[in-house]
Amino acid sequence: MASHNGHSGHHRPEILTKGSKEVGDELWDRSMGSGGRFWLIAVVLAGLLVLGVVGFLMKAGSSGFDDHRPWGYLAAVFAFLLTTSLSAPLVSVALRMARTHFSRPLSRVAELWSVVGILSIVLMIPLLIVQPSGLGRSTFWFVHEVQSGPFSTWPPGAPHVWSGLAVGFLALTALAILWVGAIPDMAAGRDRVSGLRGALYRTLSLGWRGHKRQWRVLRGALGLLGALYFMFLIYGHTVVSYDFAQSLVPGYKDSIFPTYHALQGLQAAMATVMVTLFVVRKAGRLEDYIGVTQFWSLSKIMLASTLLWGYFWWSGFFIFWYGRTPLEQNVLHLFMTGPYKPLFFVIFTLSFLIPAFGILIWNPMRRSILGPTLAATSILAGTFLERIRIYVAAHSVGLPDQEGHLSLHDSPAEFARTVAVVMPEVADVLMVVGALAGAVLLYLIATRILPMVSIWENRETLRLQAIKPLAKLELKIVAKPE
Repeated sequence: MASHNGHSGHHRPEILTKGSKEVGDELWDRSMGSGGRFWLIAVVLAGLLVLGVVGFLMKAGSSGFDDHRPWGYLAAVFAFLLTTSLSAPLVSVALRMARTHFSRPLSRVAELWSVVGILSIVLMIPLLIVQPSGLGRSTFWFVHEVQSGPFSTWPPGAPHVWSGLAVGFLALTALAILWVGAIPDMAAGRDRVSGLRGALYRTLSLGWRGHKRQWRVLRGALGLLGALYFMFLIYGHTVVSYDFAQSLVPGYKDSIFPTYHALQGLQAAMATVMVTLFVVRKAGRLEDYIGVTQFWSLSKIMLASTLLWGYFWWSGFFIFWYGRTPLEQNVLHLFMTGPYKPLFFVIFTLSFLIPAFGILIWNPMRRSILGPTLAATSILAGTFLERIRIYVAAHSVGLPDQEGHLSLHDSPAEFARTVAVVMPEVADVLMVVGALAGAVLLYLIATRILPMVSIWENRETLRLQAIKPLAKLELKIVAKPE
């Protein structure tokens, strides 16, 4: 698709030259086909997922569920999936609300990550079981020290019930966006396939016939669900960052941290979609639909989010560094300047320096497919290590009523002698690898049910764009549907 017309290196606009029926048939066939390589990858991922279950059973048998401290690595991979997979649909939601055209080939790629919400809920269950009560410590919730029972916190059941509801509603809303956005494609699929899959399409397509009123309802539903999803996403990042990290460190108070956590979710969401686009484009032979335009356009937003990541990190760090109270020095030592300092510098390089100043700031790199993909890969690696640094360190401290807890109220010198890196056990490694493999496996399964690229949105593209000559240039003319 991408080519040059030979005039001053002008980049020729990308445009589909195929008919509507040809686009539908090609996207359906390339998305639904399953070769031997697909099943081999699926079997390997399923095996790693089984090993993850074995690791969880090993951890449960050796550590039990009475203490939250041994479960730091499970919390880290859960937070990583929240930051990447469950945040990925935001790319589709935001760009669809902005009515961008370049987002049409990538919307389904982003929304398919919604299925990982099922795994996130499963991972959250043991974390809720080991999560300590809100009594006797500072949390996001109101706590009444003089009461006991379900009404000792407000809202009742906090933090456990409300942490679970936050992630649960986020996952359900993301799945609803995927379903509603795929109704026209499932309606097309019910006439193409039979058997169980055909019955599934007939049920989920809700009698779709493509009437004008149905299109209005579908667009309105996507707008409403998108607004709800954004609300639950920010709320979910806030609750998870408080309940599974900050509140587990007595004396640690940072109002910027939840915003930083959510902003990294935006950065990692675009990186997740970018890497997935690269893989889908190659594996699905979708070069005619996913081209330089998608990578180039998305990389500009990813550069902005990367710079914001650096700004919000500095805003949070500066307060503790400038305050210099013993407690603030201990917080910095725990997360940045102490035993996790080498890991932090690696994270800073992967999440900020390499993508922003090594790749995306340069126009030739940003205006390509490989450059943004490399930047996104670096961001995902940095995000993964960042979640380990934050959540493993936070779980290692312990609460005052637990034996062997670390006190941030000690002198900096004394605290520095007691804090150490928590290295993963074999069970931790198995759980982390199994969770990541399970996320990718769920995505692969979803691509066998729904087309990887939205058929109806790309058909709509055909009716909204054209190439018109202007002097020696060729310009793309794009119409607004509404």
